[in-house]
Amino acid sequence: MKKNLLSLVLTAVCSLLYAQQDVTVSTGAGYADDVYYSLENGVVKTSARNAWDLAFDVSARGADVLINEANGVNLYLYGTEASEYATVDTTGFLWAARYNADTAWNAGAFGEWYTYNFITHTLAGNNVYVLQLADGSYKKIIVESLIGGTYTFKYADLDGENEVSSTIKKVDYANRNFAYYAIGTDQAHDLEPDNATWDIVFTRYVVDFGFHTTGVSGILSNAGVQSEEIVGHVDEAAYTEENLSDDISIVGYDWKSYDYRTGIYSIDDSLTYYVKSLDGEVYKLVFTGFGGSATGDYEFTQEILTTTNVVEGESSNNVAIYPNPATDVVNIVANAGENVTIVSVTGAVVYEGNDVQIDVTGFDAGVYVVNVGGLRQKLIVK
Repeated sequence: MKKNLLSLVLTAVCSLLYAQQDVTVSTGAGYADDVYYSLENGVVKTSARNAWDLAFDVSARGADVLINEANGVNLYLYGTEASEYATVDTTGFLWAARYNADTAWNAGAFGEWYTYNFITHTLAGNNVYVLQLADGSYKKIIVESLIGGTYTFKYADLDGENEVSSTIKKVDYANRNFAYYAIGTDQAHDLEPDNATWDIVFTRYVVDFGFHTTGVSGILSNAGVQSEEIVGHVDEAAYTEENLSDDISIVGYDWKSYDYRTGIYSIDDSLTYYVKSLDGEVYKLVFTGFGGSATGDYEFTQEILTTTNVVEGESSNNVAIYPNPATDVVNIVANAGENVTIVSVTGAVVYEGNDVQIDVTGFDAGVYVVNVGGLRQKLIVK
């Protein structure tokens, strides 16, 4: 009876975990929003795409500055001496636009705007830029320094009028990748969710093909998320961990194409994407539709390929834990008398015994490892 119950529970849990889901994520008409998405939990946060002009890397060692190029912001390097900021004159200026890389977050359009001081471990701004805003107006701008986690920067009209000096403090944006800033209102914005809560973002960005650039609507991965693209029949697309890439635009945009004759997007049905999420799960994504600027809808199927919630060891003694995530109690289905140990991510043992139902109301919310009969499984407590 015990074995039959265990088999039924494992079948039910695995059926739930491996079920294919039909998903629609909407960025709104005109691609108005950025949508941050967790492969486990769905949409995490939606933010207005036009709410910012600059984005400052607020990670511990980050110093990159991005531009909102997909919203019409352009950046040009004017000079490489900070003193040139006072005398910007664009007469005869050769306009060579700079772009954010679409392969990594830490490669913004501003590039290496600084000189690093090896004694003080501070950054001093060298480069002077001309910034074209979405409304077509121009500003001169220099990031003056990054000292003690604080960016200092200033910008003005090209003739020096309407100068604004501002700062961005990393400490104000804990667990974020970037702090966002709007030139027109001199306002900083907290637009991202906690960077541990999302895997991919549905957004707009610019692709530089060398001979021309194009704004695209697509998907970029969070730092730490890996992806791979498989070309071929989706039912035969085999996942291989060694082909996973840190390139943030592997899923990208080119699973769709626009037919200028019909005004309709078509989907390439020979592409499969595998995405390894922040928590180590691998998901299979296959796109089935795209609404274009009318709706900004992305349609796809999502299926979990591997899971650390249910693990089978080398022995024949399978184990199931449910519900997972848990809020008040967790049930252990295993051989009678199996020893159970629950360990926090810090290594602290929070439970040891052989109960089949364990009260977790006293556990802090987070991820735990459950050891049952030599088998390790992940438990999430909310």
